[in-house]
Amino acid sequence: METMEVMEVMEVSDQVRLMCQLYFVCCVLNF
Repeated sequence: METMEVMEVMEVSDQVRLMCQLYFVCCVLNF
């Protein structure tokens, strides 16, 4: 169970990281 939870957290963190990168790129392109 713990391993499953850790995996889920890792996936969520990866998604958030990608979203942040896309948002940052969009902001830079807007400038």
